[in-house]
Amino acid sequence: MPAFVGLLDSVLGAGTGATLLGDGTNPNAAVVAGMSYMETVAGKLADAIQEHAVGKGATKVLVMNMPDIALTPRFRAVLAGVAAQSSPQQAAQVEGVIQTWVNSFNSALAGRFAGSTKVAVLDFNTTFRAQVAAPATFGFTDGTGTACPAVGTDGSGLPTYDFPTCTAAALSAKQGKPSDWWTTYMFSDGFH
Repeated sequence: MPAFVGLLDSVLGAGTGATLLGDGTNPNAAVVAGMSYMETVAGKLADAIQEHAVGKGATKVLVMNMPDIALTPRFRAVLAGVAAQSSPQQAAQVEGVIQTWVNSFNSALAGRFAGSTKVAVLDFNTTFRAQVAAPATFGFTDGTGTACPAVGTDGSGLPTYDFPTCTAAALSAKQGKPSDWWTTYMFSDGFH
């Protein structure tokens, strides 16, 4: 929990994380603290867009909202680990918390630019969720795996990737696959 407190404090101010989390008796404290964090981050992004784009003369700015990162291969692996070590219900709860935090960010960002004639928020989250749910509808052959092969694992057992070896030439040369097989994968690695 100290790392979470440090993350909260880095955006919300020193001591705020511990205050929001309290003494551990409120089971929703971490969810609410994370929501506050995400709303503040969205506000900081909106401030930066206002200052560094609109404030410098941009008349049309398009900003994408945050996709549901629980649908990425890396988080799917984390959730599978939670399900294996705890229970599928615990994994579903973790996924729900992540989605709550993403929705908090997206709502705050949309709220900041509601009615703006200069800044529009693209709802990438909805599109991303639809793409993962039905990849073929969007021209993808794979919406869950990664095109780049894992080269090892990190300290928690999650796959690691080596981008310098994950080139178009290397992927196209994979035996038993058409040369462009990888171009229809949604993900190159755990997040991208």
